[in-house]
Amino acid sequence: TSMDVRQARVPFSLKNQLLKLAEEALRAVVRRRREVASPAAAATFPRRILIAKAGGLGDAVLVRAVAASLKSRHPELELGFLVCRPALHVLPLGIEATVHFFDSQHASVASILKTLFEIRTMRYQAAIDFEQGTALSPAFLAAARIPMRIGGYLSGATDARAAMLTHAVEFREADSMLASFLRLGRVLDPGLSVAVEDLYLPYGVSAKRRAETILREALAEGDRIVAFHLGPLGWGDYRRWPLERFVELANRLRPSCQGLTVILTG
Repeated sequence: TSMDVRQARVPFSLKNQLLKLAEEALRAVVRRRREVASPAAAATFPRRILIAKAGGLGDAVLVRAVAASLKSRHPELELGFLVCRPALHVLPLGIEATVHFFDSQHASVASILKTLFEIRTMRYQAAIDFEQGTALSPAFLAAARIPMRIGGYLSGATDARAAMLTHAVEFREADSMLASFLRLGRVLDPGLSVAVEDLYLPYGVSAKRRAETILREALAEGDRIVAFHLGPLGWGDYRRWPLERFVELANRLRPSCQGLTVILTG
């Protein structure tokens, strides 16, 4: 028999409120489930791995480099990506993988269940959850019946997120985000590393021409460019370099770089 599934649309602001309520309820249910234990390295390297990263372009660039290194070191690896916009346009670049797209702005119960069962059929043996604060992503991975769930949690937390991970790694404020993400990957592959050149994104001729056109219109001929990525807004203050240090760095660069233009991203 067939079923007519109607996807009711919920206003995005209301949807965010409902998600927050769901997360608070989830935390209340599992808060005392267990204490967080130090993660043990995987006994064997899994053949199918799901990489989960909802959004955040800066994080997506780092996660992509970690995933590419895993794929390079283990050519037989079957990778999957669970992504939302805008990570959708960054994570899979140049990597052979199955992409599971979750449209967070237009999600319905039917679309969430569709993605869940799609991931179940892939029979991933492990998942690396690169989110940091939410308890919803490890709950989703658990519902997808992925037996090994690796993820980070913020320093000092022993809440629902860590409790639903089989391998919970505490993020340290002294570490860069790349170092934190590598610690997650090293649960599976202790020798995992990322070189600076691995962070460069592949791009086509049309993208290069578009970037050149934008810069040509905005800059004078001969100008030198430096880009400052200001980092996350609204949360994760420990991840953000203080604004006054960006100002100090720009002032130090100017005397030695004639025609210097600073581009801000974030």
